[in-house]
Amino acid sequence: MSVLNLSGLTLAGDSIAGVGTAVAVKQLKLCFDLGVLRPEVLSCNNVFVSHAHADHVGEVFNYLAVRALEHRTAASLFVPHSAGQALRELLRTFAAFAGSTFEYRVFDLHEGAAVPLKNGITVTPFATDHVIQTFGFLVEESVTKLRPECADLPQKQIAAARREGRSDVFYTEVRPILAYVPDTLPSVLDRLPDNAWKARILMIESSFLDDRKPLAKIRLGNHVRVDDVAQRVHRFQGENIVLFHFSRMYGRDEIPDLVAAAFPEPFKHRVHCFLPSEGFPL
Repeated sequence: MSVLNLSGLTLAGDSIAGVGTAVAVKQLKLCFDLGVLRPEVLSCNNVFVSHAHADHVGEVFNYLAVRALEHRTAASLFVPHSAGQALRELLRTFAAFAGSTFEYRVFDLHEGAAVPLKNGITVTPFATDHVIQTFGFLVEESVTKLRPECADLPQKQIAAARREGRSDVFYTEVRPILAYVPDTLPSVLDRLPDNAWKARILMIESSFLDDRKPLAKIRLGNHVRVDDVAQRVHRFQGENIVLFHFSRMYGRDEIPDLVAAAFPEPFKHRVHCFLPSEGFPL
């Protein structure tokens, strides 16, 4: 399992383009995609699937089966609306085939419709350009704050205003935490939600790192090359960029140097690689 600790968050899982991708965010108890099964992925109740390709959702059966074996609570699977009904039918068929009962709920995602989770966390899907309907995700936190002009009010009055939800005393601040950009074309980077560029962590698929695959073929597969990200890195106002979903044509040991070479000096220390773990794939 690969692990990155950045900006107060732990990213755990694995990712190789065409083989399998799943990234769990430990502190938020959610996971993006289900293309591989790792312990941190298994522990997430909320899974946001970007699209229905096997390398992003192919482990859903094992995920549900192991969770059932361990008597875990019902999982919530959030998928693009075009894939929701097909996934429900597949899971019903799998349950009948396996003679088992699995605890889960499948929710259809729609562009721009935020999904509320616990503790003021929301996950909002945004469309990317891929060969089937695909969503990226923006995770944000809503925090209630006291208006500066009310700082000198008596504590009892402040407490009463909080209970009453008074907007003249409190306001809501939305903080972008993490943005997840899966398989797509570079044009999507130009229309990302503004808060994606301000997130503490911005994850972007960067399947290709040099000219080993012709650019025309990269675009036919609707993928990003690392220089597409580097050309736009000046827009980033957050803390760390994480590149993932690297092609199998690159050895694990050569990826960091290829990535580092693509970015200007002011950003090199803020760009990180979510490398596949040793031995994955076998």
